[in-house]
Amino acid sequence: MEELRSQKGDNWLNRIIHKGISGSTIKLIAIITMFIDHVGATIVNAMVKKQYDHEAAAMIFNADGYYPVFDSMLFHFYNVLRAIGRIGFPCFCFLLIEGFIHTRSRGKYIVRLGLFAFLSEIPFDLAFKQEVLEFTYQNVFFTLFLGMVVITIIDYLLQKEGMHVLVKGLASIAVFIGGIAAAIYLKTDYDALGVLTITVMYFLRRNRNACMYGGCMTLTAFQLQEGYAFLGMIPIALYNGKRGLNLKYVFYLFYPVHLLFLFGICKFCGLY
Repeated sequence: MEELRSQKGDNWLNRIIHKGISGSTIKLIAIITMFIDHVGATIVNAMVKKQYDHEAAAMIFNADGYYPVFDSMLFHFYNVLRAIGRIGFPCFCFLLIEGFIHTRSRGKYIVRLGLFAFLSEIPFDLAFKQEVLEFTYQNVFFTLFLGMVVITIIDYLLQKEGMHVLVKGLASIAVFIGGIAAAIYLKTDYDALGVLTITVMYFLRRNRNACMYGGCMTLTAFQLQEGYAFLGMIPIALYNGKRGLNLKYVFYLFYPVHLLFLFGICKFCGLY
């Protein structure tokens, strides 16, 4: 019986390795790891704050939970959740690049990202700042939006005929700097680092593994705690290039809805 179970497990694993996984599976992995991250950043973080005095809790929040300030199971659990969450952003960036390559209309893609950036801001502020609207930290859709705008314009410039290569290069650098400046000014999630990561992945887009590796390296080079992002290399290595299930709007809708859900849980439990 145990041998039969082992064979079934091996067959299941072999099927995944042989057939690979689709883009929709990668999207689900990104969504799940993001949700785990946000559970840590909202519910568990609030529980840690309740456990310690205000000054100590502020230290935890400002350190973003990556430093062993306290020796408690709850705090270590918080760190584990945030570590798992590092997988999400580079996966979303990879999917953004895939969308950039295969979308029928990059303009509509950009408009969609911008629209949901604004629609998600109130849920984002409620979940992380307990305010209806505040402007010290904006949601990740703004980062993805800016990154998409930057690589779309750069791609247009590089493909444009009749323009001197030096002009193309200087114009592309100007667009990139503009995107970086906008991310910093708007204080988006991952801000300048997010736009840089998307741009690096754009230039490495012809090789999927190199694309993901470059994104993870960029994140980790500036923030060592992002090193867990390299775990995202596993699903990308198994990616078969197929779309899979049509989950086009799942992330767009899930993002604001899950933030409202987490805010509701915190309010119901008296954590906020």
